[in-house]
Amino acid sequence: MIECYPVTGSSDPITDVSVALGDILIVFEFKVSKVDPGQQLKGQAEAITQFNTAETLEVIYEDFSWGEIIAVAESALGFLGKLENGNVLTRDFVSLLESRYADWFPPRPMSQIPAPKSPQSPEAERINKRLDLIKGKLGETADFEYQIYTGTYKRSTLNVDWGWTREVLLDYDFRAGQPWIRLSIYAGHTKRQGWSLFGLDTSFGELSCPIPGAEFKTLPFLKFRHFNSAIASLFLDWEVAQHTHTLEFHTVNTGRYPRGRWPEFEAKLDKIYPEWRNNCAYQEN
Repeated sequence: MIECYPVTGSSDPITDVSVALGDILIVFEFKVSKVDPGQQLKGQAEAITQFNTAETLEVIYEDFSWGEIIAVAESALGFLGKLENGNVLTRDFVSLLESRYADWFPPRPMSQIPAPKSPQSPEAERINKRLDLIKGKLGETADFEYQIYTGTYKRSTLNVDWGWTREVLLDYDFRAGQPWIRLSIYAGHTKRQGWSLFGLDTSFGELSCPIPGAEFKTLPFLKFRHFNSAIASLFLDWEVAQHTHTLEFHTVNTGRYPRGRWPEFEAKLDKIYPEWRNNCAYQEN
């Protein structure tokens, strides 16, 4: 493909990287964007051939994606590592790329990913890639459907049909400098889901975790919505939630409230939890 490009460039080109091995010269032109470097590379090669003094000269063009370059570099590191003869430059080059462009690399096993220093760090990107791979594998089973949502509520989920919830979220929670793998289920998000949830006659404060060694939390909350958009979430302690997270409260109080009935619902919450307005963004929205 590069052979077909027109020749452009200066007569004295500056290459990104040039490596000389005997009578072989390897010229690299890198781009981190989607800009095609082929035309620039050909111009460099044509300019360099003007200085050639050999009787025969052959120019070979190769086009590599970053994924292919990384795969070759990691294969070389793995092979040299077995020979206990690792190359420092190659290792540092791969580490630099992964620290800046983690999404170029294949998912790493969790045991090989350092704890992220922040949710925006490259390590966090690696953890997310690994979790996406896990969710994708689970989505291949009959129990889950893996789906990616874009836009305001960007997320990747495992969709289920359990009646009382439609989504299972698998992500990580960044706390105290350590990433915690988190499995989140938001139950009763709709009126229909609420019927299934509270119809179970379950005491949510007494739920236990089925996964040995995992930390388990149930966080009762009320969500205020406008059509399909969330307005505010009001998180409650269990003393308050025993009055709100019941089949009776769900039956009588949840649902759509026209503007004229807003004071009616607000008065009901005032009786149960007088400070509720100060603990959510209800009034701001």
